[in-house]
Amino acid sequence: MNGERLIENMAVRIEEERDAGVERVRRRIARTGRAHCLNCGDGIEPARRAALTSAIRCVECERRREVRAMRGW
Repeated sequence: MNGERLIENMAVRIEEERDAGVERVRRRIARTGRAHCLNCGDGIEPARRAALTSAIRCVECERRREVRAMRGW
């Protein structure tokens, strides 16, 4: 019984640590953006990253996304 409880506690702890790590990465990305575009993988221009720290797409991919959204695609 004690062994099972220890394993369960360890599993919970591992899951909590993993979730905390994922959350740290999400906050960092939201704060600093990405170095490479989420869509095409090209680098996001330094000026764009400086102006919009949460940028996740290059200018061209973001423009395409906005056009599609406006058209309802």
